[in-house]
Amino acid sequence: ELASRKQFVNRMKQELRTMKNNMESNAIKGKIQQDERAELDRHQAPMPTFDTKPQNAIEMSNENFIRGEKQQQQTIMAQQDETLNELGQAVDRVGELAVNINTELGEQNKMLDDLETDIDDVAEKMNAVLGQIGKLLKTKDRCQIW
Repeated sequence: ELASRKQFVNRMKQELRTMKNNMESNAIKGKIQQDERAELDRHQAPMPTFDTKPQNAIEMSNENFIRGEKQQQQTIMAQQDETLNELGQAVDRVGELAVNINTELGEQNKMLDDLETDIDDVAEKMNAVLGQIGKLLKTKDRCQIW
């Protein structure tokens, strides 16, 4: 089995070498070039008598088109870069505002805590005063009021 496979591989290598040598011969190369020219002639439109000018005009038109497209792409990319820069600046401003708002909220939260503490203190004092007023009102002796 292995021997038959080796023979097959060797035969195929030999056939490939033979084909390669045939393809590299001058006769084959000439035939390929002739066929390529015939194919090109068949697909090309008939050229006017001044063959070089239309080809140059077409090439110039293509070059102008490519140059225009490239310039348009560069302009679009520059606009996109500018927009991205503006967007980045806006994001930075929003970030700064968020930090400022956070700081302000912290300060106001502390102020509210202080106010709550003050209200609790005043409420305790008020309850004490109301309790003393209640005691005074319960007494019938007018001298104790003064």
